[in-house]
Amino acid sequence: MKNGFQLMILCVMMLGCARGAVKKELLSLMDNPGTAAGSDLMTALCGWPAGDKLRPDSMDIELGPESTGSSGQGFVRISAGGDSFSCTGKVSFSYWHSYGGGHGYSGGNEIQLGKFKRLDAVDAAISDPPGARPIGMNETRKGQLGEKSGRLPDGSFADHYSINLENENPLLRFNLEAEKGLNPRGYVYQGGKLVDVFSSRWSGTAPYDNICFLEKGRAVVLITTGKKSGSYAIRLDEPDEAARSMLKMPERYRKKAR
Repeated sequence: MKNGFQLMILCVMMLGCARGAVKKELLSLMDNPGTAAGSDLMTALCGWPAGDKLRPDSMDIELGPESTGSSGQGFVRISAGGDSFSCTGKVSFSYWHSYGGGHGYSGGNEIQLGKFKRLDAVDAAISDPPGARPIGMNETRKGQLGEKSGRLPDGSFADHYSINLENENPLLRFNLEAEKGLNPRGYVYQGGKLVDVFSSRWSGTAPYDNICFLEKGRAVVLITTGKKSGSYAIRLDEPDEAARSMLKMPERYRKKAR
């Protein structure tokens, strides 16, 4: 009985340490939104690619029942504000012990975070605005982001497109191209929730990149380049057989098949 009680106390202490390390890393990521992991966290927190630094007002962390002191999953509800906008959201995440530091810059913590996913709906002004331009399969739309474009809460330029998906469990490839020096990204919403993210094409794009698993019904796509202006083109296609075959492979084997 005594040994069991001591083990329980040890487990509680280890989870407490893990929770403290997770909180420290979350705060560090929010303080560095320009890093890859910091950007992923801010996108999950706000539901759109917020690039400005936000100050957390509250942060409630809950680790999953299978979590240990060195790895696991959890949820965090964050409320944070900045000079021009604020964000609140519940985000799921994974954590693991990393001997190489945190999120890609010196001084990272030993706990590394990833696989961020927003669980709350996103403001309809971003996830399903009334002025979204329709786009269909095998159709190319050209756009110009700049002073006349729509804006995200942080002032970033934004265009929205709406898609009517008539088939069950549609699989779409988003082809996004832009002028030199511009790196637009796309954010896909269904039912008010952020469901996927894709990037512009580049020389190393694999056949399965930028493919999104969606549901029948309406989907909305947000295109943004941050606060850089320039032109782009977006096209929707169905993935070819090569891409469909690669999607059936475990992810660790797909990179070898590029």
